[in-house]
Amino acid sequence: LPPSTYLFVRSSGFGRLYAACAVVAAVALVSLTSQYVFGGNVLSSVIGEYSYSLAFAFALIYLSRVARVLRGERHTVALTLALAATALSHSIPTLFAVLASAIALARRDARRQVLLSWIVAFGLSAFWALPFLVRSRFMGDINWLYDFELLKLLPLPILMILPWTLAALLVLRAQFGKLALLIALAAVALLSYLVPHGLFAQGRGLPVWHFAVYVWTALGIAAGLQAAWRAQRRLYFTVWASGLFMLIGVSAIQSDIVHKRSGELLSGDAPDMAEYQSLRARIAQLPNGRVHWEYRRTNEELLGARLA
Repeated sequence: LPPSTYLFVRSSGFGRLYAACAVVAAVALVSLTSQYVFGGNVLSSVIGEYSYSLAFAFALIYLSRVARVLRGERHTVALTLALAATALSHSIPTLFAVLASAIALARRDARRQVLLSWIVAFGLSAFWALPFLVRSRFMGDINWLYDFELLKLLPLPILMILPWTLAALLVLRAQFGKLALLIALAAVALLSYLVPHGLFAQGRGLPVWHFAVYVWTALGIAAGLQAAWRAQRRLYFTVWASGLFMLIGVSAIQSDIVHKRSGELLSGDAPDMAEYQSLRARIAQLPNGRVHWEYRRTNEELLGARLA
């Protein structure tokens, strides 16, 4: 994710200082511990959500090419391959990437490339995506985070950097044009809460929202540092530098939690491990077949879906 973030920020038209600060933000994101079931961070990858993290990184590569297209360049092949890789990794980041890239449809010179990338990329990934969609009625009905919860959107690590996030509104106002795709990603993440229940877990938008907040903050810090340095305003430079150190500090504090929690999850020392091992032993006694893990629909509904 950090290299993809660097590419995304540079392709959006920002300089190396901005991209370097954004990488710090991406590291803070992957060490986030407030949620680890929705994807996009180290803990979620430890428990098996690595496909979401891969897709998110591919989505940023795709959006970096979209940013180049918006600047008048031609990247049809790169657009198509990046979106196909995203679609083959995870469906939700693919959906967010497509919706965010839709802002390019307003530009005639970019519209053809983006639309062509959608068609060809989904054609290349159809061998996997179509059977997946056709059989989606047999998937686990995991109803996570239906309600809008402010504490989920603004966990403690983000609250700690919130002053710099808000200050970024001022220092980045002259560069809003470069931030179009980042703002679109944030909007898509928030709008995912309006999706009807049952299509997908709304919490899947949290990693994208957190990414947008962290990167927005990092870009504001970079702009503040640059302006303070040019104006030789030591006080302002110190204020913005403290924001960067806060990002680094948040990541460092969380990394220790990630290390301990990952070790617990991977070592089998979790408190409920005995119950889990007992369940595995019971499943091993059953005839060959599939187990619908975390499946919440009733047997009657499942049988009806199979008959249909």
